[in-house]
Amino acid sequence: MRREHLGTRRAFLFGLLATALLPAARDLAAAEPPADPRVDAARLNKVVEESIAHLNEKGARWTAITQVKQRGEVRVHTVQFAGQRKSTVSAHAGGEDIEVFELVERDGVWYAKEKQGVFGKYRPYEVPFFLSTAYLFLERAELLFAPADVDSLGVLECVEDGVARFRETIDEETEALLRETLSQIDALAKDLSLSAEQQAKRKALQDLLKHGLPLEISLATGILTEYGAPALHTRIEDFAWLDSVPKDAFAVKGEYPDFTSDPTDADLNECVMIAHGGAWQPSMGEKGDADARLLDLKTGALRRIPFLGPVSLPGCFLKDRKRVVVHGMVTGYVGFGVYEIDLSTGENRQLGAGALEQGFWGNPCVSPDGKLIAVRRLSVPDPTLPSQIYVVELESGNARKIGEVVGGLHLSWMPDGKHILMMREEFADWDKPSDGTICTMAPDGTVEDICPGEWPVLLGGDRIMFTPRTGRVWHTCNLEGGDVKILGNGLRDYGFPTASPDGTRLLMMRFGTARGPRPTIIKIGDSRGKEAVRIGGLWAWPVWQ
Repeated sequence: MRREHLGTRRAFLFGLLATALLPAARDLAAAEPPADPRVDAARLNKVVEESIAHLNEKGARWTAITQVKQRGEVRVHTVQFAGQRKSTVSAHAGGEDIEVFELVERDGVWYAKEKQGVFGKYRPYEVPFFLSTAYLFLERAELLFAPADVDSLGVLECVEDGVARFRETIDEETEALLRETLSQIDALAKDLSLSAEQQAKRKALQDLLKHGLPLEISLATGILTEYGAPALHTRIEDFAWLDSVPKDAFAVKGEYPDFTSDPTDADLNECVMIAHGGAWQPSMGEKGDADARLLDLKTGALRRIPFLGPVSLPGCFLKDRKRVVVHGMVTGYVGFGVYEIDLSTGENRQLGAGALEQGFWGNPCVSPDGKLIAVRRLSVPDPTLPSQIYVVELESGNARKIGEVVGGLHLSWMPDGKHILMMREEFADWDKPSDGTICTMAPDGTVEDICPGEWPVLLGGDRIMFTPRTGRVWHTCNLEGGDVKILGNGLRDYGFPTASPDGTRLLMMRFGTARGPRPTIIKIGDSRGKEAVRIGGLWAWPVWQ
């Protein structure tokens, strides 16, 4: 990793801690504290059953208000009745409410109207909102109910005005992960000067471990009315049951463009996965959020990968290209897990459940025979520690660890289907550049070096594309590291390469443009390419295979 990227990596990792570790902890429970006698568990369970039945048979309205890192609020006003739902999302900052988007869900179709972005009807979870965090706020607006085992909520602090206030504790697995993360941050802080924001996040971790999280439950409905960490705190207000709604409550005005076709009916060899955040502008620099999308290079059609969680990032296509693997964040999982998604049906399946313990998993890639997935567990927040490399059997979903290596970046399978191509790193220190080496890992975890270099990408089964340790000039070599040649003119302005299924083209990010990094298609051997899409925003992590 080059020196200029160290700050970016640190900011990214601390961002993950704020948006994934802390908020996710609210849904994880400990079973130690006894129930306070002032909460009638049997009565509360009955209330929850009645509330869920009423919500399913008739409906309700409510507003979810999520505080985002003390920078403002996002409000989701929801009306749900007889299987239909309307969500109106607005941002509140500086005393002003700004409507962001409106979403109507009915008859298995989502009608989306974004203030500055998408307008159309889509299949569920496929709306490519320009606000890439839209699904996070929609998820925070889902009603959560008290569990049957009230003891699992944590320590009951008081009951006032029909509200039970708890101090929610954390389960052992999550606590171990958070303590491991905190110890790594403490170790880094001895050698690095942490920013005020990073120090605040470290303190938030310390407070979370010491005190747990505040949580409130309405005893009249059994609904969680306040929960979450300081970085992402949600409260439910203005809740009311509905016995009827106006006839036009879920009406949509105007002709909505239709994007509900099955994406697998397209030429899947011309479809890529790529992360996109439409709200990003070049003036925002490295700050921005992105979510996985499916982009049709022939038609320009763009839709979200139908991941059921709030955010995912591209991983790989499976052999039939009708299914993909992503790494994403879901409620109750600390970090990013690995998921198989059927692009035709929208079905989600977690891979490696049980073996892939909670943490940050990334870079999933499929073996040549389509039966195995290789994936790595990142060391957060200290990349100088080894990454763990696992192999997942697709049919069973079972996973096994094969080895460890510092770095373990840019995984792909060698043509023999046994060895995994990757880049390992050597760190002299955090404040110095790492040295990258292209290598392979055998099924028994043995690592064998090929040549010095970074960003290895397999081309056509017999060549490896890479950059030297210094300078972004793209080369190719044979599988043994010999016969080194410059690719085209070196493609200095391009990065993040991914090869087409037939091995004749590359999709790369072109840097240095006024619009920010742009996805660009390049014929292998050429020195220039053509932009793949006209839409602006933040584009990153393209995947063609």
